[in-house]
Amino acid sequence: MKILMLVDDLNIGGTATHVLSICKELLNNNFEVLVISRIGELDYKFKEINIEVMYLDLNKDLKNISLEIIKIINKNKVNLIHTHLIRSIEIANYIKKLTNINFISTLHILFYDKKILNLLINSNHIICVSEPIKEILIQISDYDLSKKISVIYNSIKIKESVSLVNVQKETKNLNDDYKIITYCSRLKSAKGVVGELFINEFYKLAKDDDKLIAFILGDGDRKRNIDFYCNHINNTLKRKAIYVLGSIENPDDYFKISHCVVGTGRVIIEAINLSINCIAFGSSGFVGIVEPANYKIMLNTYFGEHKKSQAQNKNLNQSIKEILYSNSMKNIPYLNKLWCSENFNEEINILKLINIYTSSL
Repeated sequence: MKILMLVDDLNIGGTATHVLSICKELLNNNFEVLVISRIGELDYKFKEINIEVMYLDLNKDLKNISLEIIKIINKNKVNLIHTHLIRSIEIANYIKKLTNINFISTLHILFYDKKILNLLINSNHIICVSEPIKEILIQISDYDLSKKISVIYNSIKIKESVSLVNVQKETKNLNDDYKIITYCSRLKSAKGVVGELFINEFYKLAKDDDKLIAFILGDGDRKRNIDFYCNHINNTLKRKAIYVLGSIENPDDYFKISHCVVGTGRVIIEAINLSINCIAFGSSGFVGIVEPANYKIMLNTYFGEHKKSQAQNKNLNQSIKEILYSNSMKNIPYLNKLWCSENFNEEINILKLINIYTSSL
């Protein structure tokens, strides 16, 4: 079976990383994969695993780009289209009107565009990466889509151990005396604001602990403000307390040397897979420490990315203190790793996807 992954772009972020993970597992299960997308920072990652990537301007006139892709589908004997994000849904829907090629769609983000959502009536199956996306989809669609929706979480390869391979020179001299907190996200819109809130709370703690260090990983239109703010804090503290490291291709290396990771979505999944204590804080708000008592709310909010939490009884400052300065978190990373294996294991979740592919032909 040959699958066409139709992706809006391959820029660094949860969607492209998720598609990359799917492609790897499909190859391991004897599938053929072709990717069509706009070029992005992660394109070389697909080439490294011998995935064929074709770059097209998906913003072309809908009819013209669809006809162009149909030629590629016929030439490459594609059996099924798997769409990711909004523009790819429009294109696949148009292609299905002209051909007998079915498509399935994965919804990675929370959005309220009824015009796009109602195109999904023509999709053979809909995969949501979180429960809140499924809830919204059912609520606002003009059609009953509930019977063809599955929730499959972003999935990762469960790692037994990770060795450090590449951290920036300026961070290599930080010894075991330092306590490192990492915030990782795109630094734009709501996530950029979360980054600024994180920095503000970090500063309050760093004034009383000269061994406290923060890494800021990510890029976006708010990075310039964050750079300025962090330089001001470093000057005020008279030490390099915050390292703004920009877009990082190997965030695992920084997670592994951190005592705590703050973020949302795939960032949290990657960090708990490395047995690092985490705090969930996403575009929809603060959730709290990732620990057994909070597992349900983590899934129901997708770590604060897709739904606001109503249940938190601590704030970010208190949560960081608990992780860094108390003994209560000693066994949490181990329990989180087990939970990660049960819910986000790509070797298990790919079998769910394959079943959907088979039933969609």
